Amino acid sequence: MLSREKSQPVFDRALKVLAKGVSSNFRYWGPDETPVLARGKGGKIWDADGN
Repeated sequence: MLSREKSQPVFDRALKVLAKGVSSNFRYWGPDETPVLARGKGGKIWDADGN
């Protein structure tokens, strides 16, 4: 299982201001699985935990 130590608090905060914590319903993967993307380069993306 991937680390969510940093991502989960960010997502929990987003839940307070956005419907399901996302700006588009196809980005919602569930309360414990929705990624919080921090950066991308080329064809790769990283979440807030570096996964």
